[in-house]
Amino acid sequence: MDKIVRKTKSGIYIREDAGFGLITFSPYTGLIYAIHPSQSSLVTKWLDNSNIQLPSDIYKLSLGAGWALRFEDSKFPYPHLLPEEEFWSNIPRPRYPILINWLITGKCPLACLYCYAEDMMRQMDREPKGESAIKRIAESILELNPLAVVLTGGDPLFSPHLAYAIQILDGKTGIIVDTNGYTFSQEHLNLLKKHNIAVRISLDFERPKQNQAVRKFDKEHPILARVKSTGRAALDALCLCLDAGIAVTVQTVATKLNVNDLVSFGDKLYRMGVTSWRIFVVSDSKVRHEEYLRLLGNPKSYSYMWEKIYKAYISNWQQSMAVQFILHSPPNAVILVGPDGKFYNESITRTGKTLIDELNPTKPSSRALDNWLGWESHVKRYLNMID
Repeated sequence: MDKIVRKTKSGIYIREDAGFGLITFSPYTGLIYAIHPSQSSLVTKWLDNSNIQLPSDIYKLSLGAGWALRFEDSKFPYPHLLPEEEFWSNIPRPRYPILINWLITGKCPLACLYCYAEDMMRQMDREPKGESAIKRIAESILELNPLAVVLTGGDPLFSPHLAYAIQILDGKTGIIVDTNGYTFSQEHLNLLKKHNIAVRISLDFERPKQNQAVRKFDKEHPILARVKSTGRAALDALCLCLDAGIAVTVQTVATKLNVNDLVSFGDKLYRMGVTSWRIFVVSDSKVRHEEYLRLLGNPKSYSYMWEKIYKAYISNWQQSMAVQFILHSPPNAVILVGPDGKFYNESITRTGKTLIDELNPTKPSSRALDNWLGWESHVKRYLNMID
């Protein structure tokens, strides 16, 4: 299969999709944007030579953040359709997945009350079988030409294979590391900095004790509880990344416990210098169904919360902080690769994860992807589009 993802001289990763246009991933922000086909050629030239004159300032203000101009001079449009949403009369499906989530380990120091990966972490193979398995899985992922790969888990910082996985993927696709930050170290910081990797840190409350109530310690690792709270660890990791100039996104799960405090929380993140905030509505799962019902609360409160957050974003935050709101109602939007190398789809019916291709679980066919992946939902999720 042809390799169509390319790293430009700017450091931005691009992929040209026939009929769709140009899709870009920035390691400086961790954000994905689509560029309209009529302007994709010129934007590509600009990403390889910043002296090119652009038809609209919005490209530099969004795609240029972190390398062509300072974050404080940037602007992050919503949704991520450039130059503006009105250019797109319809959104065609891309030829390949935009992003793939690779759970490189099932081990995690935490046991969050609403963990979406619980069934893959506790009920399946928890570790790849050595570096040969890591290489084989990475090659299978790259065969699908994703614009970016998220290294997640479990917590990838717990994996002895993190550096090797990054080494294989580097330069071939954009890389994001998802972590709760609990075991974040200087070694991890150096690794992320060396490869210019975007990191996403999970944090739900500004007060560490509140965070600890929902992001609890896994009983398998009780000694960790003697060190610091999960909220304090996440804040420490966040500050280390910000000070080192690493692109960092804060990921927050909205529940009835924090839904009324999120605007205030977002304002504090903005003032700290966070350039990207990703908010999930708590989702249902087969393993955590009872916790989901307890944490959901009134569904109408989330719509009201989103309106308030959007107003704050328009009024104050878009000049330096992007906001993404992830709904779980669109079906089958996510591709997950387990530690066993098998490709799964994240179901919304509380039936757990589903194999995308039962005949070829580690190398799914295009037909199997079309059968199981909701392409429209997939595109909307990563281009920050909600109805």
